[in-house]
Amino acid sequence: MAIIIGLLLLCIISAATLYITESARRKEIEDELKEYRKNVNNKIEHVKIDEDRLEYLLRLSEMQELSEQELSDFALEEAVKLTRSKIGYLHFVDSEKQTIELYSWSRAVIQNCNAEKVSHYPMQLAGVWADCIRKSKPVIHNDYQNLTGKKGCPDGHYPIIRHMSIPVFDGVKPVAIAGVGNKDEPYNQSDIRQLSLFMNSLWIIFKRKRMEIELRTAKEKAESANISKSNFLANMSHEIRTPMNAIIGFSYLVLQTELTEIQKDYIAKIYSVGQSFLKILNDILDFSKIEAGKLDIEYVEFSLKDIIDNLYNVFKMKTKEKGIKIKVAVSDKVPNYLKGDPMRLNQILINLIGNAVKFTEKGEILISINTVVESGLPSNLVKLQFMVKDTGIGIPKEKFPLLFNPFTQADSSTTRKYGGTGLGLAICKSLIKMMKGDISFKSVLNEGSIFLFTVELGRLEEKQIVRIKSDIKENKEKDNVKESKILIVEDNQINQELIVNILADFGFSPKAASNGKEAIEMLTNTKFDLVLMDIDMPEMDGYEATQEIRRSKSEIANIPIIAMTAHVMKGEKEKCLEIGMNDYLPKPISPEKLFISIKKWLGREKKELNNSKIKMLIEKLSNFLQKGDSQAIETIESLNNYLDIPEVSKLKTYINNYDFCKAQEILCEISKLLSL
Repeated sequence: MAIIIGLLLLCIISAATLYITESARRKEIEDELKEYRKNVNNKIEHVKIDEDRLEYLLRLSEMQELSEQELSDFALEEAVKLTRSKIGYLHFVDSEKQTIELYSWSRAVIQNCNAEKVSHYPMQLAGVWADCIRKSKPVIHNDYQNLTGKKGCPDGHYPIIRHMSIPVFDGVKPVAIAGVGNKDEPYNQSDIRQLSLFMNSLWIIFKRKRMEIELRTAKEKAESANISKSNFLANMSHEIRTPMNAIIGFSYLVLQTELTEIQKDYIAKIYSVGQSFLKILNDILDFSKIEAGKLDIEYVEFSLKDIIDNLYNVFKMKTKEKGIKIKVAVSDKVPNYLKGDPMRLNQILINLIGNAVKFTEKGEILISINTVVESGLPSNLVKLQFMVKDTGIGIPKEKFPLLFNPFTQADSSTTRKYGGTGLGLAICKSLIKMMKGDISFKSVLNEGSIFLFTVELGRLEEKQIVRIKSDIKENKEKDNVKESKILIVEDNQINQELIVNILADFGFSPKAASNGKEAIEMLTNTKFDLVLMDIDMPEMDGYEATQEIRRSKSEIANIPIIAMTAHVMKGEKEKCLEIGMNDYLPKPISPEKLFISIKKWLGREKKELNNSKIKMLIEKLSNFLQKGDSQAIETIESLNNYLDIPEVSKLKTYINNYDFCKAQEILCEISKLLSL
């Protein structure tokens, strides 16, 4: 019995021991599980805080329109939320760490703090909240009330329970203090991490914004400087061109009179020097436009032959004086009719040929033009290569790298002996690049130089070029213009007298007005055929006068108006045309260009009449051809007076041979070309 009782007690003790052991193990597992859940919850909380921080930063980065102060205020409220705090602040530190700029407080501080707020605070007077700068690391004060060494808060300050502050660095340099306070729970390393990441990211946004402001300010200053420079150049150009107009213009007029050889030589030199001065002025203005990106390339139809003819005329006197010859070789593959900027192409060639003439004392200058085969070039485009070869002084090898630099010549002695600004080749290179080409050169000292450049131009078929002959030819046929009355509107008396004399020499009937108001009165009382309009004038300028004329309900509303102005900067021509003027001539006025422009606009109605005559003659000729009438021979002679195209010559041949069927086909082709 005793044995049984003993065994029973042993079982009970074993069971109790096992129970106690299992209970302890269960408690241990429950504690581990609780700790695990706590860790998981903490991690979830950290992830949630990380997500919040990233979301706040994303919102900050999208607030481009806000000022730095507004960004700071917004970021501070988010930092307070991020650390589960009640209050916060963000202050900047000067580069010497001597002064703190009190910059932003959270909304709760502003609403509940009555302490005096100052904008700057000496670092030496700052309390423990500035320890993060002194120690260059974050600090936590979880028991602020019992903290030793603190200086205490001023009267009316928001009560502080807990506090955490971090330094914000730009590289290794502290630039700001960010702090938060009064979290319900103690601050920890996680709070430091979140606040540090957030505020350092905010500083990066600040830096970017400040850089953008600096760049914008620098851009505005540069643009302002460019505007001042452009205004200066425009004013300088205007003030120089006005007297130069008189010098060049009156020299031209004197050269048209009876002179002794010595007088003619003197006046010719004045005229030549005036043209040289004008070229220097134009080079400076062109270079300024190129620098500012305000020089545009036109794309119009032109004849290459016309450019070559112009080059002959420009240089024939100078080459004759020096006893050198200019030879031109144009490949048969080079089309005559092209699309591009004839004025700029002409400018490039005049610069290069001008240099060749200037630096060549004997021998010859060869100009050759060829096509360049380039794969992938569309069929409506052609690349041309121009070569200007001379037998002049050549260029030293050590000067090759400087040749296309602005304001540079091969040698300073060259500037003194030959003159020039050193801008010509720099302008040429820029223009050629704008025309999708390139320029190169070869040179041997004392033997000569070769300049090669390419440009890309539009190609036109010969049959696409239809020239309608005008009854008014571009020459000085005075009999055709004696009855044309032209009103000159110009306030400068010398220039007024000059233009009156030039027009009178051409055979026109000129009258002058000194301002826009006077011009409108004269137009109202007297019939004029055309107006030459200056821009800057007292009482009423050229723009206002033109608008007044165009608004008129009388016949003067349609009178051709040609701007005649010393304003030559970019946009002036476009402004004149937009305001209602028909054409634009820059001062100094070229008599030849003036004559051509006047003839163009005086002959406009006659040209329209010619088009009607051509249409009538083609219809008449078509009827004769259908009937096989020999009167077609007389009609083709009349048509030949108005049309200058190869098809008319072919048509004439077929009609003279009485091949009326073939002639009818050619006539149909001409009608299509003329869109009749």
